[in-house]
This record gives sequence, structure tokens and C-alpha cells, in this order.
Amino acid sequence: MGNSLRDQLLKKGLTTKKQTKAAERETREKATDERKKRKQGEAVEAVDAAAVAAAKAREEKVARDRALNQQREAEREARERAAQVRDLILSHHLKHTEGSVTRNFPDGKRVRSIQVTEEIHRKIANGALGIVSLEGKYYVVPGRVAEKILDRVPEAVLVLNDPVDADGDEDDPYAVPDDLMW
Repeated sequence: MGNSLRDQLLKKGLTTKKQTKAAERETREKATDERKKRKQGEAVEAVDAAAVAAAKAREEKVARDRALNQQREAEREARERAAQVRDLILSHHLKHTEGSVTRNFPDGKRVRSIQVTEEIHRKIANGALGIVSLEGKYYVVPGRVAEKILDRVPEAVLVLNDPVDADGDEDDPYAVPDDLMW
């Protein structure tokens, strides 16, 4: 059983040594040629496939990095705007605004209220002052500061009426009276 087919054919006398050597040489040459062709073809295909895969991976990585950088930049800008708004509110809000007049205003889907003086209530109605929100607290700030805050973080400004000039039309039928409380 350990004998190869070549040995068995030689024992039976069906082939000669010369014929077997020629057949071996031919099969070796064919195998070598096939191996070389396969190696060259596979190498070219493998190099092409590897290069394409590497280029695709680089492009995907660059796209992921770009998206991540944009996200980080947006987050940084949002933090920077929030810090600017915080500084504006804390440095410009009016102190001693508490009074006997209740000023109602919308905060999201709820109506909130703060106690202010009559003068501050009138100035809020005229647009000279605005109401802003910071960390759950409400502050009264000058209108120009509220406009700056509106540019940076619009959701922080809760009340900012259009400024009314002091020389308003006395005969305006749609004018809202100053003493109107709601």
C-alpha cells in the first residue's frame, strides 16, 4: 500500500522509467507554471484589493474624524456661547427688581411670574428691559443685553418686546394701555 502509482505501474511493466520521469517533469513544470501565474495574478489582485481596501479605510477614517471634529467644534462653540451669555446676564442684570407688581411671561409651555416694580414692569412692556433665564432663575436685563443674548442663545431670552419710542402715537386705536395688567 505504501507504493505509489508510478511504482505499481513500473512493477507491472506498463511504463518505463524514462516515461515516468518525463511525466514527472511535465507535471512539475505545469505546477510551477501554474504557481507562477497564480502568484503573479493573485499578487496583482491582492495588491489591488489591499490598496483599494486601505484607501477605502483611510477615506472612512478621514470622514469619521472630520465628523467628530465638527461635532467637537460645535460643542465647543455652544459652551463658549453659553459662557458668554452667563457672563452677560450676571454682569448686567438689574438688582433690586422685586416689587408689588406681578409680571407673567411664558417659559416653554408654562406661564411663570416674577414680582417687579411698576417702573420695571412698564420698561419691560416698552421693550427697554427683557427677561432672561439662566440655570432655572429669571433675571431682568437691559434690552440691548437681551438682544446680544438673543444672538447667542435665543432660548435664554423669554421676554423682549419691540422697543416703543417715547413719542408714540397718542391716537393709535391699537395701542396697549400702560396700566394693563395680565
